[in-house]
Amino acid sequence: MVKIRGPLFSQEAMGRIARARPISGSYRNRLRREAVAPAPEPPPPPPPDYIVTGTLTPDVTGDYNEAGVYNDAAYYSNATENWFIWDYRPAGGLEGLWVITQTVASLTGPFWSIQVRNPGDPTGTYTAHAPANGTAYVAAP
Repeated sequence: MVKIRGPLFSQEAMGRIARARPISGSYRNRLRREAVAPAPEPPPPPPPDYIVTGTLTPDVTGDYNEAGVYNDAAYYSNATENWFIWDYRPAGGLEGLWVITQTVASLTGPFWSIQVRNPGDPTGTYTAHAPANGTAYVAAP
């Protein structure tokens, strides 16, 4: 057992404690209002609509979410909005291709395509068109 010698507080500290006044409720509430609240955490990103995988050049892999409507079908973009999955239909055609390109409504530059099997469903194995390279796989999570 430890014995404590002498007072725990100095005489000066005891005097300050004795003279201290209680904080009023309104003052305490004002202190709470003025306190800086921590920044709220950002909401988590939405779950992807589709995921593109494969060893691809250029790299178009990643999560894709709905970004708008083109040709009466939804189109999807990756997080950086550098690549899009969209339904390409030739003029007057009812069925066409689902494609992965850098711009919606244009097949210029590297792209991947798959024959439309089910309208509104871009899942499947996509073929590369030069200068694109690799097989792209689009799947629902």
